[in-house]
Amino acid sequence: MAAAEMKLPIVESDYADRVIDVGTITLGEEARKNRKDHQLNAHERVNLLRGLSASLKGKVALLTGKMKNEGYAYEHGIGQDLEQAFGKIVSDVHNHLDFMVRGSTFWFFVKSSLCDGEYGTLNTHLYRRNITCTDQMNESAALKFLKELKRTGGRSYSPPILPEDRACTDESHNEAVAAKFFNSKRLIQKELFHVTESTIQNGQFHITESTHVEIKTFRTEKWLQRIKEMLPKYVSAFANTDGGYLLFVLKEDTKEETGFKADKCDLLTSEMYIKQTIRKLPVYHFCKEKKEIDYTCKFLEVHDENRLCGFVCAIRIEKFCCAVFAEDPDSWHVTDNFVVQMTSMEWVEFMMQVLSRKVIYTPKSIYKKLFLQHQGLQQLIHNKIESFRDIILFSESLSSDLGLEKEEDVICDALLIPMRSPPVLCTIFMEKDKTGDDSTRSVRANQLKLYCKRTAQTLKEKLLVTL
Repeated sequence: MAAAEMKLPIVESDYADRVIDVGTITLGEEARKNRKDHQLNAHERVNLLRGLSASLKGKVALLTGKMKNEGYAYEHGIGQDLEQAFGKIVSDVHNHLDFMVRGSTFWFFVKSSLCDGEYGTLNTHLYRRNITCTDQMNESAALKFLKELKRTGGRSYSPPILPEDRACTDESHNEAVAAKFFNSKRLIQKELFHVTESTIQNGQFHITESTHVEIKTFRTEKWLQRIKEMLPKYVSAFANTDGGYLLFVLKEDTKEETGFKADKCDLLTSEMYIKQTIRKLPVYHFCKEKKEIDYTCKFLEVHDENRLCGFVCAIRIEKFCCAVFAEDPDSWHVTDNFVVQMTSMEWVEFMMQVLSRKVIYTPKSIYKKLFLQHQGLQQLIHNKIESFRDIILFSESLSSDLGLEKEEDVICDALLIPMRSPPVLCTIFMEKDKTGDDSTRSVRANQLKLYCKRTAQTLKEKLLVTL
């Protein structure tokens, strides 16, 4: 694995937090844009992203490194390619990253994003079919997919049976034609092929790409290498959806489709390589059976009159019980003082651990009293902070606790205290008058905003004095 060749170390510093050393990097918009070695830019960007991925997990708060270019100043910017890359891993870069330069050393101060539902995954490598597309699930979609698998203990191998009025005639018909094609004993070249990027058509078969069918055409004799490159994501996608057919066709530049040229020995070798590729795919089970990926690979004979002239590679992938990855997720964590890539098992277990973290309400006497007095308050708080974990500190009036004037419309204050992010103060008000004019409501809204701001500022000052 290429990732394993390059481990970012944890280093000592003057700070209490552990620090990831991301190496030497060229910073600055112009310096990075004008550099001729684009591969070096990419290498540095990957190092920073891996360090950021690990730090967002909550155990490390700092990234550091040396600047390669002399004369760098903060006003030169970090570099647009780096900023855009950061934006792909956290939705709000400003709220999660602070940047500082000291001499030739730079520092990124990272605020954990766990309470925002962002866990530092660059690529999940979990795929699914979306009509004719094969889409990689983002972190949020993957978490939802895994959460459902955990809830149900895996999926049924049988596809769902829709009521007749909801059945998709085109989809089911197309899948039936693909099945007939897959079970063909021989294909006649001059009759069979009118192939485009998304269809196979003749008098007997008319197959189009759909949720359950993917057609890949090649114009190269290196077909086995191409198949091996494409297999992981398509097997993951079909297995994580409802199964389907993957059809590989060689399309010559002459526009006469001949099929893959191979003898029987080549086919056996090819089938073995395909099997090895599929068996190496990472899977995670929530079920008890823990079955392997179920697939069938065929090389359909293509004949020109009475002569065997080539083969079509057809693979049927069955719906899988749990989760199939194309490869281990591109997500990183700290192990043994190094940043290393997570395995699929480590990543799923981390995500499940995040889901299982509970919110601690305190003090018990206050929040129970509030929930009894105000119907719907508990559900409102749950809805508003659904992705938050850790501690919520309740007060009937934090302003009174801080020696400020009490606001009569305040139901309660709730201080959200996450593991590695700054605390967040939420104030819940009673909405008394919905009938007032816009001007009156605007004035009242500004008064309440001022109350929240004054309470938060006073709390922050008190905490700093205490520290």
